[in-house]
Amino acid sequence: MARKTVTTDVAIIGGGPAGLTAGIYAGRGQLDTLILEKGLPGGQIAQTEEVENYPGFDEAVPGPELSQRMVKQAEKFGARIVMEEVEGLSGDAYHGFVLHGYEADYRARAVILATGANPRRLGVPGEDTRSTVAASRPAPPATASSTAARRSWSSEAATPRSRRGCSSPSSPTRSS
Repeated sequence: MARKTVTTDVAIIGGGPAGLTAGIYAGRGQLDTLILEKGLPGGQIAQTEEVENYPGFDEAVPGPELSQRMVKQAEKFGARIVMEEVEGLSGDAYHGFVLHGYEADYRARAVILATGANPRRLGVPGEDTRSTVAASRPAPPATASSTAARRSWSSEAATPRSRRGCSSPSSPTRSS
């Protein structure tokens, strides 16, 4: 049986905020746009209880709501979202690209990589149990190695604000 092949102008690997934003702009540019997402559209933001620092929102917005808005806007401009994991990529800018998924192959004139990231683990006690209740994972200082940064950031940074007894955002504390 022949493998299914889908042809598009732009294939975007990743359906998080960056991939959806790329889909919005490509769609607005009248390009046939396909977003390939292996997980939940919206990426990490879709799994975040509350987003307080997203541009254009002066009030906190639930992560799932924000990701649904992004998906709706990308689809409004014609981007198609396909639940598919890309397992390979071949080709070049002159001849075009072929993305190899589990379900099909996808031919595209251009490919945008927007694969996102995994949050850096701090390695502090209770991090695994608190990460689903809005644990804060600040980025360590750019000059510190990951081991040094892990030692210098206190476990207070990974404790939800509601458990710290304050209602406004606070910066992580340093341990001596």
